[in-house]
Amino acid sequence: MSLNLPANFRVGLGYDIHKFSNSTGSSGDFPISNFNSSNRVNPPCLWLLGLEWPDYAPLKAHSDGDCAIHALTDAILSAANLGDIGFFMGVDEPDAKNISGKDILIKLNKLLQDKNIELINASVLVICQKPKISERRKDAEKVLSEILQAPISVSATTTDGLGEIGQALAVASQSVALIKYI
Repeated sequence: MSLNLPANFRVGLGYDIHKFSNSTGSSGDFPISNFNSSNRVNPPCLWLLGLEWPDYAPLKAHSDGDCAIHALTDAILSAANLGDIGFFMGVDEPDAKNISGKDILIKLNKLLQDKNIELINASVLVICQKPKISERRKDAEKVLSEILQAPISVSATTTDGLGEIGQALAVASQSVALIKYI
């Protein structure tokens, strides 16, 4: 069965996972130094789906650790055949150190505009025990959709206690995006 989509439509998939910085999944001591992102607070906390979650420790990462935005970025870049987040941002670049997920999406949106690529829509799935995504799902959809100027849907699931995610030691995310060359 063929979908008969025009050749200028493409789909991409993204995935990311990070451990909590304090390995408990809740607030505590934060082993992060030289943190200067404009989207962070002192002490640093979890950033996920472009939202601040002050009751949770941040995720370990070169950036703010927003694995949902990282997966979303990879999905969009994959669909557009523009590599992945490491190629796009250069994880070893000084400008990428502690960058917020929102800033990544702003840069990505500019790239899409420059390349005449339209994001049609995307979906982000967060896999975690904590935090409870459903309580802020609509807020996350609004933030992500406004930045990317396209509908973004957010969903979540748990691993029912299995593995590091199930023990609230890590958060993972998957994303799929549909783009159109204009």
